[in-house]
Amino acid sequence: MGDEKYHAKLARERRERAINELGNRRHTTVGVLALRAVEEALDACASREKIHFHSHPKTARVKRNKWLNENFPELTKSFETLLEAYEYFRSPRHALGYERAPIYLVWWWRFPTREHSVRATKAVEAMENNLNVLQRKSGIRFK
Repeated sequence: MGDEKYHAKLARERRERAINELGNRRHTTVGVLALRAVEEALDACASREKIHFHSHPKTARVKRNKWLNENFPELTKSFETLLEAYEYFRSPRHALGYERAPIYLVWWWRFPTREHSVRATKAVEAMENNLNVLQRKSGIRFK
C-alpha cells in the first residue's frame, strides 16, 4: 500500500500535469488529471488513518466519496464539480462512437470548443480549492 508521502507526490505530479494540459489547450485530459490529483490527495490524508481505498478498486471511488463527505464536508460541492468535468469529457456524447478508441482519434480532441475550455478551467479551479483545503487541514504539502 502507498503511504502518505507516495500519494502526496502523485497528487503534486497530477496537479502539475493538469495545469500544464490546461495551458496547452488539451481540455479533455484536464478533468481526468484534476480528479485524480484530488483522489491521490484524499488517499494521502486517509493513509494517516491507515485507510487505503485503492486496495479494493471496484469500490474505491464510492468509499473515497463517503470518507470525503464525513471528514471534509465543505469539499463536497467542489469535488462534485470535478466529477462532473470527468463525466462530461468521458460521456458517450463526446466519444462519438469511439468509446474504447485512443483519445487522439476523436475529432474534438483537435478542435476544442469554448465549452471545453470553460469546463476544464472550472475543473482546475475546483482541484485547486480541494487541494488548498486538504493541505491546510492535514498539513500535507500538495503544491
